[in-house]
Amino acid sequence: MRVGIFTDDFYPLTGGQGRHIKDLYNKLYKKKDFLIFSPNENNLINHKTIFKFSRKFGKNLFLSFLINKNINEIIQENNIDIVHFHCGPGGLILIKKPSVKLICTVHHTYYQQQKYIPFQKWKYLLYLLERKMYHNADKIITVSESTKEVLVKNYNVSPEKIVVIYNGVNFKIFKKIKSIKKIPNSLLYVGRLDKRKGIDFLVKSIPLVKNEIPDIKLFIIGKGKSREKLEKFVEENNLEDNIKFLGFVPDDELPKWYNQCKLTIVPSVFEGFGITVIESLACGTPVVGTNTDGIKDIIKDKNMLVKFGDKEDLAKKIVKLLENNQIKFNFKKNNYNLDRIAKETLEVYRI
Repeated sequence: MRVGIFTDDFYPLTGGQGRHIKDLYNKLYKKKDFLIFSPNENNLINHKTIFKFSRKFGKNLFLSFLINKNINEIIQENNIDIVHFHCGPGGLILIKKPSVKLICTVHHTYYQQQKYIPFQKWKYLLYLLERKMYHNADKIITVSESTKEVLVKNYNVSPEKIVVIYNGVNFKIFKKIKSIKKIPNSLLYVGRLDKRKGIDFLVKSIPLVKNEIPDIKLFIIGKGKSREKLEKFVEENNLEDNIKFLGFVPDDELPKWYNQCKLTIVPSVFEGFGITVIESLACGTPVVGTNTDGIKDIIKDKNMLVKFGDKEDLAKKIVKLLENNQIKFNFKKNNYNLDRIAKETLEVYRI
């Protein structure tokens, strides 16, 4: 049995999907019966670069079009028995039913995007195309219970077709580092600087926190189109000593930041999963997140959840938690163990 994995996001990593697939690659895809197809260029074993020009023109949607046009030829040329597509916004859409069995991993959905983000209502059209793909699939993997519920309720997908397999984390890398001391009254944000990730919601909550904790420090890791507006807000509100933009930080430096900050904040409009949540918890740092899809699947304590956009509640919870030096949280590491996730993925391939 040879499995062909198709993704727009892969090493060198550009997002959560790419990191998830690279983790599985390290566990599974080095074997000779797996091939990964992406537009990225690398020297990894069993990876094939396809349509690399799509990285600059049209990205995942253009790549989807090209794969739809050529999928059966790719299957035949590479003797593939099963195709496994990584789907959802930022992922691929395969409208054409392939000549072999189809597995889809759904990281999140276009239905969620057009529902939660008012200026992206046009993505309802992509939801219609995406729905056709999931009905063609022989098996579907979702990375959270929330996304499974969306597929059953809003895509009319049979729950028997869906398997929930969480994203994982490498506990050898993301772990407590006892030698690192916490920065007093420090917060951490890791992610893109755009509206869906809720970074503006977080930044605009900091003046309220500062009223109670004058030396509050928010460290922002990531880049994106919202940075200029955010920096302007920081300047206009005299927050230069409180908010620091760190830009891109390599993956191998992230554990240090998780370990030295007191709280990680995940303020997203919604998430398919929320990889930063489990990375932070694996490092022993509590997380405050929005009470929305993906995040609420991991964080069960309502005291650590806030309604998106409620600056007063977010500020209030941050102040309360920073003043409490003994924050307890429940983190079931086995749910996110990469060996377990690899084993469950192999079971799906045996359809």
